[in-house]
Amino acid sequence: MAKALREAACVIVFNHLEQVLFVKRPKTVKAWADMLVFPGGKVDKTDAVSIASHAYPHIAPRFFHSAVRELFEEVDIALTTPALHKKINQETRRQWRNDIAAKKASFDQLLQETNATPLYESLVPYKQLITPVGLPHRFDTWFFLAQIDAETMEQAETLPFGTELDELHWLSPTDALKGYVEGVFNLATPQLYLLNDLKRFQDTPALWTHAKKKAQTIAEPLLAQRLPVGDDGIITSVFNGDPLHQVEGKTNPLGALNRVILHPNRAQTTVFVSTDKE
Repeated sequence: MAKALREAACVIVFNHLEQVLFVKRPKTVKAWADMLVFPGGKVDKTDAVSIASHAYPHIAPRFFHSAVRELFEEVDIALTTPALHKKINQETRRQWRNDIAAKKASFDQLLQETNATPLYESLVPYKQLITPVGLPHRFDTWFFLAQIDAETMEQAETLPFGTELDELHWLSPTDALKGYVEGVFNLATPQLYLLNDLKRFQDTPALWTHAKKKAQTIAEPLLAQRLPVGDDGIITSVFNGDPLHQVEGKTNPLGALNRVILHPNRAQTTVFVSTDKE
């Protein structure tokens, strides 16, 4: 029986240097241990909000709220007005973040106490990915784009060791992929796929223009499918539009190569992404 899907939200945060924020998960956790990932996590019941004016009404508001909450909880970046680092000091914010992570307090309580409002409009929907059937942890995840200034970047930090995250890194998509190939970083298939997709754009303005346009219409979620692993240990994941991707048992003979091929030797890892630039 296929594992149930859990909803999740992650944020691909760009700084003023066009670097992307990554957080490293500890080696001791069950899912994505020792991996560099984008900040984010599961959508929970406290994220069930309504948004009066919503630029993307086809995307449930709970994903936006979860993205804002997780970004603050994990790395102390608050997409709020006013910014939380201008309302309360770092020590107080750390206590709030610890309490929110431990379910001793809620993000909404913090917003009420500080009279802060989430800036949902600062999030641009980018991709919706669904984990392949058969994996032990399956998620239906919205990945959002966000951009922060140098002042906000200086506030970013992970919680003390022993929580969900160990380290924080700012890397360009090219440097992150280079670090993976050289064995410096561990990256999972979704990160490899998305980083290669991000490389299609010459700068963040081009990326934002593309993403905002695409997000205006309903798009089919990207359902990753993992092909059987052979004796060579090569892991191949294919996405919508790839000739090997199956829909209702049928393959699509047309379309671009839209796959990630992971070799035991990382230097041979190959990632193909769609060339669609609409």
